[in-house]
This record gives sequence, structure tokens and C-alpha cells, in this order.
Amino acid sequence: MRDFNKELEQLRNKEINEFTITPEEFNDFYKAWENYGYQPQIIGKVEKLGNVKYILNHDHDN
Repeated sequence: MRDFNKELEQLRNKEINEFTITPEEFNDFYKAWENYGYQPQIIGKVEKLGNVKYILNHDHDN
């Protein structure tokens, strides 16, 4: 299973530019997301087939 907490932190810290989850991964991802303290800094964009790409929100003050 993927470590979504780690991926969220890597994204927030600009170690990665984005990551994508599939519909099948959403429940596992949401467990990390619901308690993530920096949600305003991350944007999810829905793509084809229900995949969601997460990127850094450059409009939010870090």
C-alpha cells in the first residue's frame, strides 16, 4: 500500500511536483487526507477515468 502521508509531505515540501491516485486508491488516500493539516496547500484535479492528480496550490501562502 502507498504511503499517502509521505506523498502529501513530499508534495508540500516541493520534493515532487504531483502525484495521482486511482479510484481504487481513494479510500486509502482519504484516511491520510482527512487528518492532513495542510489541506489548503494541496489541490486535487479530477482526470479521465476518475483518477485525481494532486498538485501544490501556488495561490496559497505556505
